[in-house]
Amino acid sequence: MLAYYKEKSYDKVNESFVKMKDKNVPQDLTSYCIALSALRDAGDLQRVLELHKSMQEQGVVLDRKAYSIVFDSMGKAGKVMEAAALFLQMQQQGLKPDNVAYNSLLHAFSRSKMYGQAESLFQDAIAQGIALDPVIFFTMIKMYADAKMPKQAHEVLLKLKDRRVKAPEYAYQTVINAYARANCFEEAEHVFNDMRSSGCKIREVTYASMIKVYAGLKNEIAAVKIFEEMVGNGYTRSVVAYCSMIDLYSKMGHIEKSVKVFDDMKRSGCHLNTWVYNIMIEMFGRLGRLDDALNCLEEMITKRVFPDTVTYSTLIKAAISLRYYDKGIQLYECLKSLGLELDTVFVAVMINACIKSKKYTVLESLVLDAQKAGVTMDHRMYMSILKAFSDAGLLEKVKWFKSVIQEPPDQILDCSDS
Repeated sequence: MLAYYKEKSYDKVNESFVKMKDKNVPQDLTSYCIALSALRDAGDLQRVLELHKSMQEQGVVLDRKAYSIVFDSMGKAGKVMEAAALFLQMQQQGLKPDNVAYNSLLHAFSRSKMYGQAESLFQDAIAQGIALDPVIFFTMIKMYADAKMPKQAHEVLLKLKDRRVKAPEYAYQTVINAYARANCFEEAEHVFNDMRSSGCKIREVTYASMIKVYAGLKNEIAAVKIFEEMVGNGYTRSVVAYCSMIDLYSKMGHIEKSVKVFDDMKRSGCHLNTWVYNIMIEMFGRLGRLDDALNCLEEMITKRVFPDTVTYSTLIKAAISLRYYDKGIQLYECLKSLGLELDTVFVAVMINACIKSKKYTVLESLVLDAQKAGVTMDHRMYMSILKAFSDAGLLEKVKWFKSVIQEPPDQILDCSDS
């Protein structure tokens, strides 16, 4: 059984286990643990629970390893309170939970967003002298980071350091990202400096995160310094890092620098994705350089990088601002032909384009397309369409529009091209 398990031949593990049972071969706890592990790793959580029940009925006494496997499976199956009860049962049997047991139950609480219970269990692990393993701390850090609670994630990281246990790189990285996502850029910078002073190796993902942080702080000098350090250390293919630098230069008005970084990105062999092209298209569109923006779209298609709704929405908005209404309508038809989904922002942009260009037939088609896509219009969008049909003397279209779209509450979404 063990050989099959090491080969990840989980079906064969369970076949062997069943054959042993059918032939009345005594099954010890080791055999049960291998069978439990195979079922869990194969994702067959229900059978883990069934086997655990069978073990109870046969009076098989579980050890720490068996308990941990069942905790983990119960948590993944959403049976968190059952896992907690089993944890208590383990303690009542005189088995002191180890790091694996605590971490399994912490994961279960974390997956179910039971933050209070996870924190209590974590404190219990510390009180029992268990929580010396960075893995347990990281489970808590990741839980708080995923819950968008960066301060709490940082506090757990500091607790790990207070216990004179060296925090791993991924723990720092997770806290930095949590602060960055919350736009707490100064706090993210503080954690990064702490990470550097601790002697942790800085890798590509952390460099990329810090470039985003310095972009958020609009600290061009620091961002460039980190970017150059990253490239100097051989990390030359980070999409996030390149995109963040391009976006930073774009927002600070350094257009030629943005273009240079974009060209460097292409030469480096870094994977070009929709995100970076959308940044370039937005920059050119904002500057009124529609031809350059359209060239980016053409290059995307040539390189088999697929445009999304944001790509076309940005291009259409740029075309409208330059009064190239026909081009905006043409781009809308391209979006439809590609089967891309409409969203509220895109529909708002197109309403503005159709009204300004007096393309009422296209506007009527847009209403139906939006309705089919499940896009809900707000009051501003609704009244803009109603007024456009009315001002054009298209009373039949006014009547039709009222019949297909119910007037929404008066909550405004800006449909202007500003």
